[in-house]
Amino acid sequence: MERAGSYRALEKLTTIPKGSLCGYLKGRLVTEKRLKILLDFLNIKTLEYRKLPLDWRQIKGGINCVKIKKQKGVFERNLKKMHKASSDRMKGWHREMKKNKPKEYYSLQYSRFKKVWDISFKHLKEIKLGINWRKRLQIYYIL
Repeated sequence: MERAGSYRALEKLTTIPKGSLCGYLKGRLVTEKRLKILLDFLNIKTLEYRKLPLDWRQIKGGINCVKIKKQKGVFERNLKKMHKASSDRMKGWHREMKKNKPKEYYSLQYSRFKKVWDISFKHLKEIKLGINWRKRLQIYYIL
């Protein structure tokens, strides 16, 4: 701020709106593009910063939602309701697949069971040692 003299001068020099500059000084997050513009203006070559994931707003909102629901005492009830809805949906999917596409359904289920069997057999030694291999399995199949 001192280098430019005023918000308006900084706005003209960096092409960043004055409202955004005020927000950044109050703690609002800066986009990577605008951060580079400000660093160039200040002649700073390196700066350590943490890049947030693209869905950081959803994550923050979800965490706040859980806090509020726990304060109100409805979190457990909602969790049970979601669990039941998910269970009902999956049961319906299985029912529909068995009825309408039995060949596809049974081959899909067989391939899934085979993957679990193959992996559990491969990790038998780790299972006996008590190493938690399920997390690695879930991450492997999610990616």
